[in-house]
Amino acid sequence: MNDYAQWYVEIHPYEIGFEVTRKIAAHLAMRVTMGSAVIVCDKPRNMLSTFHRRWNHVLRLIENQRAATIGNLAKAELKTYQLQLEHIHFMIGQPEEVVAPTVWLIEPDDLGHIPKGIMTIYVMSELPLSQLLHWARQMEDGSSVLLFRKQPLSMAAKEAVR
Repeated sequence: MNDYAQWYVEIHPYEIGFEVTRKIAAHLAMRVTMGSAVIVCDKPRNMLSTFHRRWNHVLRLIENQRAATIGNLAKAELKTYQLQLEHIHFMIGQPEEVVAPTVWLIEPDDLGHIPKGIMTIYVMSELPLSQLLHWARQMEDGSSVLLFRKQPLSMAAKEAVR
């Protein structure tokens, strides 16, 4: 267990009708350059195509931003960033330790061990706090666990996270 590590949990409440996959894809574009990620959801096979569409949308936004940018240095930086994001792989199954950043979609019960290199876990499923803390303690410094919830956490759960 990594009880002393610097990790944090973010809670992102979302309203019914808001497309949570868009929010995750946008956040993922910033975090995946630091390392791999895991998306914990109830139906990963169904969500895979949705995340592919969202990711392609993120890539188009970066391409449009690069086209609208005037400076050569800024254009080159955006092109490098875009190339990094284009090489991200989305996979279903148990995460592994890999060199290239990868995003795994997995059911909550299938994620037991967090391998090195996983820097972000996005949780779309309802889970007990003990499970979230178990994952967070296995992660490296600077890692984050993000909860996307329709219902806010109870006060007792919020205090346990702090």
